[in-house]
Amino acid sequence: MTAITQADALMQLRQHPWLEQSRATLLQPLMQANGWEGRYRELMRLGKELPALPATLLAQAEPIQGCESAVNWVYGLAEDQRFYCWLDGDARIIKGLLAILLLQVNGQPLAQLQTWDGAEDFAALQLERHLSPSRGNGLRLIRQRIQAAISELSQPS
Repeated sequence: MTAITQADALMQLRQHPWLEQSRATLLQPLMQANGWEGRYRELMRLGKELPALPATLLAQAEPIQGCESAVNWVYGLAEDQRFYCWLDGDARIIKGLLAILLLQVNGQPLAQLQTWDGAEDFAALQLERHLSPSRGNGLRLIRQRIQAAISELSQPS
C-alpha cells in the first residue's frame, strides 16, 4: 500500500464537497429507515450520491483485491495528522457501504483511529447480516485495508 503524499491530491480529498456534509445529515435517512427494505433503499441512495473517485486521483488509486466488486482507493495523512481516503466501487450497494466507511474515518485525527474497526454503524443498522457472504467478506477486507493504512501511517518515519 502506498499513501498519497502530494499536497494537492490530499487537498482534493479534504475539500471534497460531499465530505463537507455532516455525517449525521448523510446517515440520518438510513438510520431512520424502517426494516431492511427501507435501509436497503437508503443504502442504494447513499451509494448513488457518493461521487466517483476524482479523475485526478485515479492514477494513484489502488485496487482492493479480494472483493466481489471492483473497489479502488487512495489514502493519505494531512499535515494536521488527519486521515483521509476515498473509496470507489462499481456497484451501488457497495458504494453505499463504502460511503459509511468514508464517513467514519475521513478527517479524523490519526490518533483517534488507532482503535477503529469500522463495525459500529454496520452493527447499529444491522446491515452485515443482510449482506451476501461474499459482500460481507469484501466489506471486512476493506475495513482491514483501512486499518492497515492507519497502522502504516502511525509508524514513526
